[in-house]
Order: sequence, then structure tokens, then C-alpha cells
Amino acid sequence: MKKLIVLIALMAISASTYSQDIIVRDNGDKIECKVTKVDSMIVYFDVIKNGVEISTTLAKSQIAEILYESPKNVTSPSSIIMRKEFVGYQFYQEEKRLGVKQLLEAVRSNYQAYQQIQSAQSIHSLAVILSSAGGFMVGWPIGTAVGGGDPNWKLAAVGAGFLAASIPISLTFNKKVRKAVNIYNSGLQTSTFKKKSEFKLLVGANTVGLTLKF
Repeated sequence: MKKLIVLIALMAISASTYSQDIIVRDNGDKIECKVTKVDSMIVYFDVIKNGVEISTTLAKSQIAEILYESPKNVTSPSSIIMRKEFVGYQFYQEEKRLGVKQLLEAVRSNYQAYQQIQSAQSIHSLAVILSSAGGFMVGWPIGTAVGGGDPNWKLAAVGAGFLAASIPISLTFNKKVRKAVNIYNSGLQTSTFKKKSEFKLLVGANTVGLTLKF
């Protein structure tokens, strides 16, 4: 009896070790592989061809279903969180604050979101230039006046104009980035892991065996 239990355990471990994930394409084709990552648009996986392990990808739109051997081998990206703060919206992923460059990299896997943030990036640069120049032009005369000098209020007026011009540009930037983040987050799908295989011990009058049901 002990030998039977050991044999069954070894068979189960062996089957579990060499079993793989299965990607079911929308045309019904099945790919035996090891899924390594799933993002908003693409599934990354490894396949064995001619004894060589090859890493490749497939668009989610081409996949009907994924049957996982184990949920532990897949990593998925986290959603990006938008928080309204005094200076506008700030963006976080897993509590890490993202600047524009980090945000661009975070949504790279989603083409629509990536394009939106690329467009917003140039707007953001213009808003930073205007607000920085405007702040300096306003601040310099004020500092001069506080120091007892003769302030150039015309310079301050021009600076105020720069600051005013930067406001609608910043609002447009925030609108584009919020749209990009919404597109990215909506593309993230929570994967439902399914146990691909089921072990059953069959005991008959003349046979004892282990069956693997898919």
C-alpha cells in the first residue's frame, strides 16, 4: 500500500512538473506553453520548439482563453491611480509616484494610452516653460520692491500673462493624461485562473492507476 501511495505521488509530481499552460486562440488552435506575463494588450509566453525554449507574444485580441497550470507563474501590471492634489492630478502605481516619463513607460504596452501621453508630453513641456518664465518675471520685480529697489512692473505684467497662458495648457495636459490612464486601466483585465488538470485515482477490480483529466 505504501508503494502504491509513493507511486501515485511521484506520478502526480511528474505530471505537475511537465504540464504546461494552454493558450486557446480565437480560431480554436491550442498552444502549449508557459505564460510568463499578461498586460493590457499582450500575452507573453515561452514555447519549446525543436528542444529550444523560445520567448514570444500574442495579442489578447487573438486569444479566446488561457488555461493555467498554476496562477503563480503570471505577472500582471497594476492599475494607475489618479489623485487630485493641490497642484493638479498626481499619478501612482503601487504607491509609487509617476512623473510624465515614468507614466509614459508604464502605459507603453497600450498603444492608445501611449499615444495620448506622448501628445500630452509636449503640452506639458510648454506649460512648464511658460509657468517657470512667468513665475520668474513676476517674482523678480516683487523681490526688487521688497528690497527697496525700483521694480519693473511691466516685466511682472508680462510674467502674469505667461502664468495665465499656462493654466489652460495645464488643464489640457491633465485632460489628456486622465484619458490615457482611463484607457490603460480599462484595458487591464483580471485574469481568472483555471486549474487545467484534475487528477483522479481509479481503482478497479484488476487495475489501479492515475488519470489526468483536461
